[in-house]
Amino acid sequence: MDKAKLEKLLDDLTAGLKADPEIRLDVRSELRSHLEEKIEENIRSGLSEAESEKQALKAFGDPVRISDGIAAANTDKMSLRGKLRVLAGALLIPAVVICAFITFNPAKLQVNFTPEHLRDITAGNYGSGPADRNKTFWFLEKYTPDEKLILYGDKSRKSRAEQQKVIWKHFPENKVYLANYVISLLDDRNKDQAAWKETLTSALETAKLQEPDNALYDYITAGLLVESGCEIGSKRKRVIRDGKETVETEYCLAIKDRKLMDKAVEAYLAGTRKKYYRSYVTDMLRYRLDIMGKPRNITENIRQIAVSAGTLLPHLQYFRNTVRGVWKYAEILQKEGNQREALRIVAPWKIFLKQITEDAGFLIDVLVDAALAAVGEKIIPEIYRKAGEIKSAVAAGHVLGKILEPSRIWKAEVKESRLDQKVFEKAGVMAGMLLPALGKIDYAEENFAVSKKIEYTALEKFGAVLLNTLFMIGMTGALLTALYWRLRSGRKALLLAPSAGLVGKVLFLGIILPLTAYFLISVSGILGGHEYNIRSNCIALSAQFIIVLAAVPALIFVMIRKHIRRRCRELDIAYPESTKSKIDRVVGAVAIIFFFIFAILPLRYFTPRGPLLSIMTIGLVGAGIAAGCIIIPLVRYLLTIFSDGKYALYYGALAKTLAPVLALAMIFITLLIIPYLEWREADLIGRDRVIYGQPRSFSHVEDQVTRRLKTAMLKAME
Repeated sequence: MDKAKLEKLLDDLTAGLKADPEIRLDVRSELRSHLEEKIEENIRSGLSEAESEKQALKAFGDPVRISDGIAAANTDKMSLRGKLRVLAGALLIPAVVICAFITFNPAKLQVNFTPEHLRDITAGNYGSGPADRNKTFWFLEKYTPDEKLILYGDKSRKSRAEQQKVIWKHFPENKVYLANYVISLLDDRNKDQAAWKETLTSALETAKLQEPDNALYDYITAGLLVESGCEIGSKRKRVIRDGKETVETEYCLAIKDRKLMDKAVEAYLAGTRKKYYRSYVTDMLRYRLDIMGKPRNITENIRQIAVSAGTLLPHLQYFRNTVRGVWKYAEILQKEGNQREALRIVAPWKIFLKQITEDAGFLIDVLVDAALAAVGEKIIPEIYRKAGEIKSAVAAGHVLGKILEPSRIWKAEVKESRLDQKVFEKAGVMAGMLLPALGKIDYAEENFAVSKKIEYTALEKFGAVLLNTLFMIGMTGALLTALYWRLRSGRKALLLAPSAGLVGKVLFLGIILPLTAYFLISVSGILGGHEYNIRSNCIALSAQFIIVLAAVPALIFVMIRKHIRRRCRELDIAYPESTKSKIDRVVGAVAIIFFFIFAILPLRYFTPRGPLLSIMTIGLVGAGIAAGCIIIPLVRYLLTIFSDGKYALYYGALAKTLAPVLALAMIFITLLIIPYLEWREADLIGRDRVIYGQPRSFSHVEDQVTRRLKTAMLKAME
């Protein structure tokens, strides 16, 4: 008998024992002896050598059944090392379960790049937005109960103010939490105005007792009294300033209760005599951001941006009321002849503006302070002038003009000196949404590009999760299919089990190579439009994701199916022939060409009339191709796979080979690809100096603008 053919047969028959080479050699030797004896016996009976070999092989019976029987008979004899190898294969399932917990952690998957979502963040919808979505598996929870309380308040309470009150009650000596509760009350007005005012008044009195040197509570009190004591009207008029026509707002006052207005004046003046003014808004934000820690991924980062954007500043409106009401009241008193009282009211104007400007931590703070200075510019110098104090009038007008100058220059920059839109096409989506309103920014293009890379990495990580989802669904289906056909055929078909070489080849060609090609495209930015942000490059990126998510599972399936069919031919096992028609092949080729064109070329080649039309076009064409190339063949396959028992071994072997390969693929994605993307994401976030990273104010750039305006305004007051 041909030696190579004999060795191949013996390999097949002992395939189920490959976990223990020693036992396999013993069984091979025994089988070889039996086969040689049978051949010699047939030759002695008068048969030719060729006929003797044929009869001997036929006497052995079905090789698949023999292989299963040999494995079952010798399993107990396996050495510990062999049994451990078998156990290693069995451990794939629990390993995949662990990978599933790591991959599908809800806290890592809550990220959205839609404009509506980002607008919701910047609108400060803290209670229902992403800042409140800190859900994760219980064993991955990273916040203590006290930290969760500080971050979110007591969510069992109905109103935000009540939620924040619990924080202060839990830490009653902390001035920051008390101020946070009082400010949240200002934003929590309800239909029962009397009850709300009573609660707020009580909180203000408590705060004044606990922190008597802080002017915050006096100014809030003054604003409440002004609100009750008068009505503030306004009208807009055109004026010429520096040779340019502008529109300005002029305020008028209708007094309803003089006693309340007098009390408002005393509260305001009391605040200007206090040692300091602190709203603690930035302190409260810093507490929360410190608890959340340095952001490691875009989900955590957007939560922190949302917390910053959701910071409540309702006290600023009460300061507006205070200034407009009290300073306009001084005008009325002067007209009535009460010169002394009018001067007493306006005298500490600089103290008030300096106090609130020193505490400003957000751009809106600084802009409100400038708006209050603008009100003072129209009222205070005129009161001094009418009182005959010309030097004071000139000095006040000069200083107030200097205070307003930085914000006026900045507003002119915003109106006239926006960044080139081409720069924002290559910056991140968040940068493109939040930065144009800040005017001219002294950053190079590469600084903006970091935020773009962060967002790409976050989406790629989400793509890896989708790929793992496909692997898990495919593995589960393969295991169930393998079990079904094993029960139906009554055979394990160990003879058709995949070899380590096959598994390695499939993992390398079907997963490692395609993903490496994608990452090279993504990192280099040479092809596929990755030099643009995800919003500008959504078509190419979608096509790339479709190719990767479809090609990787398809390559794995095709390579395994090819191997199983080859083995079935070698062992004379029935298998279904391919039913693909020429039309199927043409449609498949068109689909591949279609998606590759959109994947490689950037967006600008497809958007002569705007991206919406192109997105709709690729969506419709892609849906049609997906139906023709994926959905229909998949349905056809599912209908065929359970229909005919004569292909039981083929389908069982196909499913049994797919299951461990998909399990290893999922482990590879979870232990290598996702950690790499997480490291890259964290590294990029740590390097970004524009949007991402732990926020100061709403963004790094906005914080710089705020500090620049604030410094210039305070310098004007010195």
